[in-house]
Amino acid sequence: MSETHCLTYLLLDDQRLPTHLRAEAADSLYFEAQCRLEDRVYGCVGLIFLLQQQIHAAESQLIKTQAEIAVMKSQVQHP
Repeated sequence: MSETHCLTYLLLDDQRLPTHLRAEAADSLYFEAQCRLEDRVYGCVGLIFLLQQQIHAAESQLIKTQAEIAVMKSQVQHP
C-alpha cells in the first residue's frame, strides 16, 4: 500500500476524524498529491515556502510604503 493510500485510509476511514472534517482532509491529500507530482521531494512544502517568501516581500513593501506616506504627510503638514 502506498504512502498516500495509507494516509487516506487513516484520515478518511478512521473514526477519530470527525465526519465534517473528512472532505477537507481529502482535499488536503489531493492537493499534496498534485504538488508531489510537480515536486517529488518537497511536495506542497516547497509551495508553502514560496508563498511565505512572497508574504515577507509584500510585508516589507507595505512597511516601506507606509514610511513614505508618513514622510509625505509630515512634509505637507510642516512645509
